[in-house]
Amino acid sequence: MAKKYLDDNGLLYFWGKIKAAFIAKDGSKQLSDENYTSAEKTKLASVATNAKDNVIESISVNGTPQEVTNKNVDLTISAGASAYIPKGSVAFEDLPALDASREGFVYNITNAFTTTSDFVEGAGASYPAGTNVVIINTTGNTYKYDCLSGIVDLSAYQLSADLIAITNSEIDTIVAS
Repeated sequence: MAKKYLDDNGLLYFWGKIKAAFIAKDGSKQLSDENYTSAEKTKLASVATNAKDNVIESISVNGTPQEVTNKNVDLTISAGASAYIPKGSVAFEDLPALDASREGFVYNITNAFTTTSDFVEGAGASYPAGTNVVIINTTGNTYKYDCLSGIVDLSAYQLSADLIAITNSEIDTIVAS
């Protein structure tokens, strides 16, 4: 089924309709005479020069309070923190053993494969060559592969060949509503 879209000409026409619907800016002023209330204007005038609204009072990392001094915070991320570490391309059958020393390692699989029980999604899912997997800690000392990519079914998406530009008269109908 054909879908309507807004092409360059329609966009220019629609933009003209939008501009015509609004009052032109007065070039002699940066703001109109009173863009906010007198009470708001008075309140704004009372704010101290260089006042700071957001002040960090404290920081905790994993429940441990961290000292905040001179607005500088020094956080050290431990080696055990989860981070993706690219390790290159390997064939599915050459994936390394699952263990804590490889947590966060990402591998590009060079051949199509079917997952085993060593995968988060379980056994039996098919993936194409070029799929990336990462080793993660699922619970306690249990490590598994987690697929980071796979096939995306695009069959439900609109084909560009089925698009029809919206007409100016259709834009007039939309704007008149």
